[in-house]
Amino acid sequence: MLWLVYLIIVFAYSYLAPEKIRALAGEEYSLQQDIFSLQSLAKKFTWKSNIEHILSKNSFEALILTDIDRNILWVNDGFSKMTGYPKNYAIRKTPNFLQGNATSDTVRSRIRKKLALGNPFKEVIINHKKDKTQYKCEIHIFPLKDKNEVTHFLALERQIA
Repeated sequence: MLWLVYLIIVFAYSYLAPEKIRALAGEEYSLQQDIFSLQSLAKKFTWKSNIEHILSKNSFEALILTDIDRNILWVNDGFSKMTGYPKNYAIRKTPNFLQGNATSDTVRSRIRKKLALGNPFKEVIINHKKDKTQYKCEIHIFPLKDKNEVTHFLALERQIA
């Protein structure tokens, strides 16, 4: 009887494990793509921030890179998965397009003030997906600097309960 249980476990593992392995490998590949893309931009804009360290030490689903005026220059694939918007739709817009009636004016004001200070910060905001559903979004924003002057912002975002 014990051998039957063993066979069932081996059989189940052989069919389930590849799925999990592929999912984990896909996440790792996606993270490596994001790091590569942002490191290429870091060289172009001569940022002093360690992009790989930022991404590997913080949880996120979506990445949004903006210029100093908050115009979106780049988003990762996770952005589309989280919001439902295609990547090219977001380019040249500000992140405000994700906000709606449920987005607090107080939170918006706090974010603007924190951006002006030029230090990393976290905030929670109510955003809206393409299908108009609301979601609570934790944003972790990192100012990116060239010669001690903020030139861009990198937002790491994730949906929270």
